[in-house]
Amino acid sequence: MNATHYEKIRELFVRALDVPVEDREAWLLTTAEGDRDLVADVRDLLDTVDESSAFLETPALGAAFRDDVSRPPQDGPTLPPEVASFTDLQPLGSGGFAHVWSARQKGPFERRVAIKILRHDLGDGDALGRFQVEQRTLARMEHPSIARVFESGVTGDGRPYYVMELVDGPPLTEYADRHELGTRERVRLWRDVCIAVRHAHARGVIHRDLKPSNVLVTEVDRAPVVKVIDFGIAKDVRSDLDADPMTREGSFLGSLAYTSPEQLHADASVADARSDVYALGVLGFELLAGRRPHEARSLAEFVRLATERDATRLRDVDRRFRGDLDWITARALERDPSLRYGTASELASDLEAWLDGRPIRVRSAHPGYFVGRMIRRYRVAIAMLALVIAVTIAAFAVHVRALRDEALHRLGQVEMLVEVAGPSEPGEADTNGA
Repeated sequence: MNATHYEKIRELFVRALDVPVEDREAWLLTTAEGDRDLVADVRDLLDTVDESSAFLETPALGAAFRDDVSRPPQDGPTLPPEVASFTDLQPLGSGGFAHVWSARQKGPFERRVAIKILRHDLGDGDALGRFQVEQRTLARMEHPSIARVFESGVTGDGRPYYVMELVDGPPLTEYADRHELGTRERVRLWRDVCIAVRHAHARGVIHRDLKPSNVLVTEVDRAPVVKVIDFGIAKDVRSDLDADPMTREGSFLGSLAYTSPEQLHADASVADARSDVYALGVLGFELLAGRRPHEARSLAEFVRLATERDATRLRDVDRRFRGDLDWITARALERDPSLRYGTASELASDLEAWLDGRPIRVRSAHPGYFVGRMIRRYRVAIAMLALVIAVTIAAFAVHVRALRDEALHRLGQVEMLVEVAGPSEPGEADTNGA
């Protein structure tokens, strides 16, 4: 699909949402000027839209690894012999090109895992290429906040598979609400997600589907640990193969609320690190405010809001967030990618600065802000220093007063001596001398 055709699909798709359902077919045929391929592509997208349901995000599966899975695997619960060293198989579902099971590994480690395997009917062509890209992409990840790949291989009938960590935990926002986390705890989780995404970016991987259901939270020693999952539509900048989120079943629509404005305007190739930064901004906004920065009654209204209006400011939702957190989220949610944080690392750095009480990058250019932030951060030390200075000044003042009193006392003594001696007459000394 070339870029021009891609842009036409997007344009007609958004415009068609405002056309009554019963008139859409005729409208499409007329507007597309007889381009039946274009009509078919737009029709396929429109068929996936049910505006009476939650149109901004597909429901989360509730499992730790998914590929927009919605149906049980049609291959049955029995794995091929090549990956049969597992027990207690539980089908999780099927996505656009793969089946997913949960299972217990027999050895050498006893653990629950997720197994993803390419569907029988997609053993060659583009689907195989995409699956292999995802497999290689995940294998490059070595971070505690990204679900790990344990092993991979190919079945006897030529289908690739891989075995992954199965994370037992709820989506990010659900975890925060369930545990009634405060602002600092929520910001720490947000920062941890940014650090995980930074790791992916450093390895040339743009996730492109960041949302709460793709960020699960488990606990290690009672401490929350985020796990970024589902790189099914990730962009590998080192590969020519790329899973197009517009044509991939459910992916574009399912993640629309977290899609950057530039991706809504142009073809998927524009996605870069700043597109993930925008999604991180939406995620953080939702984590703190309990809602998304754009709220709409329909898909068409949402697209217009996201592409034509600046995101709602965090401070306008809750006045508690006036200040640095408002500035951080606003920068992450800039419509113009050139004004956004350039990397997930920059966003994580400012969140870390906020947690430490240091000046954030977004506002540090203002001297008054810098001084004020330093005073707030080191207020105890500054208060102690001020006390020491005050005591020193007070002691110095006492010493000065003592010196002044001593000088006045001596001056008084001199004056008394002068009075006792009496005044000297002119020429008296010469007469006596004679």
